[in-house]
Amino acid sequence: MAAPLFPLLALGGLGLVAHFTMKPPRTNGPPNRALPPPPLPLPPPPPPTGIIDPWAPLPPRPSHTEIIDPWAASPPPPLPAPVAPVVGPAKPVPPLPVSPVPQPVPPVVAPPPMPSTNTRENVLRDVNNILTSDAPPPRPVVPVPVVTPKPSATIPAPVVTPPPSPAPIVVTPKPAPAPVVVVQPRPATPTPQEPTMVQPPPGFAPSAAKAQAARVAANLKKGREQYSRPTLTAWQRLAGLTADGIYGGESAGALAWYLQGQSTVAPRPFFKPTTPTPYRWSAQATAALSTRAVS
Repeated sequence: MAAPLFPLLALGGLGLVAHFTMKPPRTNGPPNRALPPPPLPLPPPPPPTGIIDPWAPLPPRPSHTEIIDPWAASPPPPLPAPVAPVVGPAKPVPPLPVSPVPQPVPPVVAPPPMPSTNTRENVLRDVNNILTSDAPPPRPVVPVPVVTPKPSATIPAPVVTPPPSPAPIVVTPKPAPAPVVVVQPRPATPTPQEPTMVQPPPGFAPSAAKAQAARVAANLKKGREQYSRPTLTAWQRLAGLTADGIYGGESAGALAWYLQGQSTVAPRPFFKPTTPTPYRWSAQATAALSTRAVS
């Protein structure tokens, strides 16, 4: 039983090998209908809105046969939707001026001619009446000729020019005379004069002012920024001046008066007035110094 099966098994093995190794003949027939269709193109990406929806569906993955170029340029953004122009309300169109249509002028119809009365019987009767009556003979009737006007176009109405109106008479009133204003002179205001002090102020001590004049002059020679203002204030009180510590023209004149006969010279004033002013208590100071010298 084993001997007849061997050839059958060998033939079956050869058939299987030939089935898997031999290729079918190449033909130009129609394509195989069993192949899958090509993949569809990807839909265009939605326009960027700036808001990422985490629940939006992911785009489909490309098939294993599609090659993606990472360096390819991104597709251009879609064009914006056309915006319809805003049309405002239409402006009213003014109506065109319409010229008046000339109305046809009805033709003038002449009246029918009156029947003639100049017959023979009428003439004989009129002559008989004239001869037999005492009234003056009637005037002959002259027929009025009928004038038929020619038809014409629209007869323009006569232009009536109104008479010029008289110019208005403008009456300018005479200006009223200006009222006479009598200006009375104002009373003279007395000029306020500074009260003249007959006696020096309290603290006036000519002898002490004379004794300290040289020391005050040495202090003032330090300059405008370096002199002692309290020292000058105390000396001004002794000389009967305004005790403000300002070395002006009045203080310079008083210091020069007290330095008479000494080698020290009063410096020029530092403040206005920059010209020395004569000492106003010179008479009182001379009298006080002479009295002290006699005593």
